[in-house]
Amino acid sequence: MSYEMIHITKEYQDKKVLVDFSLKIEKGEQIALVGPSGCGKTTILRLLLGLEKPEKGKIKVPQNERISMVFQEPRLFQNLSVYNNLAMMLLEKPDRIKEKIYEGLERMGLEEIGEKNAGTLSGGMAKRVALLRGLLYDGETVILDEPFAQLD
Repeated sequence: MSYEMIHITKEYQDKKVLVDFSLKIEKGEQIALVGPSGCGKTTILRLLLGLEKPEKGKIKVPQNERISMVFQEPRLFQNLSVYNNLAMMLLEKPDRIKEKIYEGLERMGLEEIGEKNAGTLSGGMAKRVALLRGLLYDGETVILDEPFAQLD
């Protein structure tokens, strides 16, 4: 099954961001949206995820597919530990969750911060935790919105 946007128009406060935009992404295909700031790249991703609706056009997405999303901002719960931020979206047995999280933290060079409060992290560390969260979810589709911005 593919993702498809057909003749999409999307506007914000009378500014048209997408006009008669169409896109088809086949299963297994890797694409990159490249363009200047404000041209609609994030809007396209938000429309595909169903977080926003277009003014015109049709969007077709696979049903019941797990999607991992890494947003531009880390979007971590500041009052929770890094571990709890990562654990809350994993739907596995508790002992497997712990193993999976600490393996991931080690791969990302973050093994020392698992119990730290997310609100104490630097911007680069928070971004790496957010990237790890998206990867740990094991979605059939992974959507990355500026995943490497702010990484240290």
